[in-house]
Amino acid sequence: MFKVDPQYQIILRKNCLNTKKFSALKFQAQPKENAMKNSSLQIAVHEQEKANKNLLRLAANQEQSLREIGTLNQALIVKERKSNDELQDARKVLISGVKDVYSWQYWCEENGGT
Repeated sequence: MFKVDPQYQIILRKNCLNTKKFSALKFQAQPKENAMKNSSLQIAVHEQEKANKNLLRLAANQEQSLREIGTLNQALIVKERKSNDELQDARKVLISGVKDVYSWQYWCEENGGT
């Protein structure tokens, strides 16, 4: 067997202790790193949830506006139809009146009056 230098043994033991300390520190730091990552993820999730809520609220507002516009459109269509019906009735009355005037003139001409 060969003999190991005592200083080399000391260095090996120090390295071994340093490695154990490093592993222990790393093991202790791991939960902190995970906690920071989890915290960052929680913040990102919270931000995303907030953005989703804003989008849902905006979509609900747009849907409400669309319903209101649809209702207004229906009211305008009804009003337009009513106006068209009134115009058609007025047109019929006008045509009837013109026919009556021409009929009266024709009768007068036939009967010798003016």
